[in-house]
Amino acid sequence: MASSYEFSDVDGFACGTVGPKGRRVFFLQVREGGIEASLKMEKQQVAALARFLAEMLGDIERKGSADTPPDPRDADATEADFREPDGPDWIVGTIGAAYEETNRRIILWIEELTEDDEDEAASARIALRPGQVAGFVQQANTLVAAGRPPCPYCGAPLNHDDGFCPCWN
Repeated sequence: MASSYEFSDVDGFACGTVGPKGRRVFFLQVREGGIEASLKMEKQQVAALARFLAEMLGDIERKGSADTPPDPRDADATEADFREPDGPDWIVGTIGAAYEETNRRIILWIEELTEDDEDEAASARIALRPGQVAGFVQQANTLVAAGRPPCPYCGAPLNHDDGFCPCWN
């Protein structure tokens, strides 16, 4: 069974890729102290997570929180450095998110993608400051946009060699 993680004071929260366009492998990377987790994701998962977290940040900003002073480390969005991993710790299956208002943290729950017959999936609970989330959103949007352009008809990435899409047949 893969390792589960509990990150409560994250030093780095980044996304990145390994490999050439058309064959990139996407990773979500979390660091706290000497512990680092590199979780493999699909490009669509990275894009969807970035969209969701951007909306969540907007909601948090609109609502405000007069009771809890902002964390000074959130003055600017901070993009963490992505370190190319040897391989994934595990593959991301489901992702959930919530806002913990008392601590001004966005909590991500991530579960490992498993086969139906496996007993228990690994998981990660990640507590993030809004500035870390904003940095991730910027980084993820840049990373996703740097890939192959989408097909104007079906939205799938165009073939990287000749710009062809199978739906054109």
